[in-house]
Amino acid sequence: MIDQGQLGTIINVNLNFSHSGVFNIPKDNWRLSSKLHSEGPLTTLGSHYIDLLHYWLGPIEFVGGILSNYSGISKNVYDANLIFGKMRHLSSPPFVLQSNYCQPQDKVLFISGTKSNFELRNESLMESDLFIKQFTEMYYAIRFSRKFETDFSAASNVVMVLDAILKSNIEKRMIPLSEYSQYFRDN
Repeated sequence: MIDQGQLGTIINVNLNFSHSGVFNIPKDNWRLSSKLHSEGPLTTLGSHYIDLLHYWLGPIEFVGGILSNYSGISKNVYDANLIFGKMRHLSSPPFVLQSNYCQPQDKVLFISGTKSNFELRNESLMESDLFIKQFTEMYYAIRFSRKFETDFSAASNVVMVLDAILKSNIEKRMIPLSEYSQYFRDN
């Protein structure tokens, strides 16, 4: 759909992958451990959308992140994230990614183009083309614990973006991915 130009020039991408799980997680769960999971839903939920951004639009030029603890349930664990950035290509769109454990369940992908918009929300997934098929595969892999194939290079690129987001939150600045010499090295 993107490659075929059906949406026109992509203007922006908005993603939200969230649920209210923090309010139901047992206090001894690893998701509330600052040693095991201080970054919160950024890695468990948001990483999958970062992978999809790479797959659909290529490398990211820079990212910024605001990681918060809205629930206060675990003082040292971020439970809500707002990530923003821009893809590397000069004409590529900005994106906004939210992933948190503090709101009712929401899985949204909204892509704005000059010709058309595309939206997937929650369970309204159909398998009519490759775009939707890939998203559906990722969705079912997460929801039903099925294996999802991601090679080492793709996974390490996601980890570098996650690190840049954490760095952005700490340093209060946008982080160019050019600071990571291995980012998209093989691409």
